[in-house]
Amino acid sequence: MSTLTEVRPHLHKRESNINVEVMTITPQWAREMLAVGNHRDRPLSQTRVKKLAAAIRRGEWCTNGDCIAFDVNGKRINGQHRLSAIIEADTPVQALVGYNFPENAFMTTDVGAKRTTADLAVIIGMKKHYMAVGAAINLLWRYKQGTLHTRGVTPTNTQLIDLLQENPQIEKSAELGVGMWSVLSPAVATFCHYLFQQIDPFQANAFFKSLRTGANLAEGDPILVLRNRMIAQKAQKGILPQHEIVALVIKTWNYHRRGHRVKHLGWQYRKGERFPVAK
Repeated sequence: MSTLTEVRPHLHKRESNINVEVMTITPQWAREMLAVGNHRDRPLSQTRVKKLAAAIRRGEWCTNGDCIAFDVNGKRINGQHRLSAIIEADTPVQALVGYNFPENAFMTTDVGAKRTTADLAVIIGMKKHYMAVGAAINLLWRYKQGTLHTRGVTPTNTQLIDLLQENPQIEKSAELGVGMWSVLSPAVATFCHYLFQQIDPFQANAFFKSLRTGANLAEGDPILVLRNRMIAQKAQKGILPQHEIVALVIKTWNYHRRGHRVKHLGWQYRKGERFPVAK
C-alpha cells in the first residue's frame, strides 16, 4: 500500500500556490497526516471523535468545503478530529485536502459560528418560529434516544435534518409553544405539545390551553399543580434544569390522561425513577 508521501510527493516541499484536491483518506494516511503538525492541535475531544466516527459508519460522511490543511512547511494545521474519526471508524472516506497554506492560517481556522439547529430548520424551509423548532427537535432526538436527561452523544447535522424533514408538523406545535412563555419555555412547550398531539391531538390542545390559562382547574388537578410550580419556578428565575421540567410535564400529561389527582409533582431521578414516557 502506498504511503501518503508517495502519493503526494510535494507534501513537504514549498510551493508557490495553494492546492486543494479530493482524496480518499485511508486510516493509514490519516495516521500519517496526524503525525505532522500536532504541535498546533487543540485538545482532542474524544466525544467529538466518536460522534464523527459513528457518522462515518452510518454512511453520513459528506465531502464539504472544510479541508484538511497543510501549511507551506508541510505541517498540518487543520483536520485533527476528522482524521482521528477515520482511524476510529477504520473506514476510508473522501475529503478535501489542501496544501501550501500560509504558516499563520491556523489562527483563522474554526473561528466561524457553527450552524445551530435553528439554522438547519431555516435551511429546509421552516421560516416561522424556527428558534423554538430548532430547540424542540433537539429535545425530540434526545427523547427518542433515551438520553434527554443525560449528557450523551449529540446528534449530527444530518440526523437533525432527517428528523426535521420527518417531523414537519413540529413547526405547527411551535405556534402554540411560543405562546406558553408565561408557564414554559417555547422549546419545552413545542416539544411536549408535538409529543402529546401524536397521542391525542384534541386532548393535547386542551391540555396546553388549561396549562396556559389555568381556567376551570380544581384543586388536585395535575395541570394546576404543574402550572403553579412552573410559575413559581419562573419567579425564582429557574431552579429546575430543562430535562426535569420536561419530565414533570410528561408526568402531568400521564396523570391527566388517567384522571389522577395529585398534591405534588416530582421526578425522583436520584432514587432510580426512570425518565417518563408519554402515554
